[in-house]
Amino acid sequence: MTNAISKITKNGSSLNVEWKDGEKSNFNFLWLRDNCPTAHDKDSRHRMFNILETSTNIEPKTYKINNENKLEIVWSEGNHTSYYDQEWLRKNCYTINNKKKYSSLINYGIVLYKKI
Repeated sequence: MTNAISKITKNGSSLNVEWKDGEKSNFNFLWLRDNCPTAHDKDSRHRMFNILETSTNIEPKTYKINNENKLEIVWSEGNHTSYYDQEWLRKNCYTINNKKKYSSLINYGIVLYKKI
């Protein structure tokens, strides 16, 4: 696994993830619960979870990298456990993806500025 998680810490309303390559991610609890892979029916992809029925106080009771190398979260509400593939988390990490988007815009702006 090229982008493996090296450390996970709980911080307020999110999990902070440090990756082995040095990148850092922040995953909000509500975002994680809403994006749980088991929140959809496997055949129809119909959403089986309603985030509006979840309180803003939801948090992980426990979290760990399990024997299948997935981030396993046992939630404080709904008697539910989520399993996230590390590669999926990295690919869908809004913290890292937003940095890339804005750094591209900044680099483009620098190129334009130099041409003026």
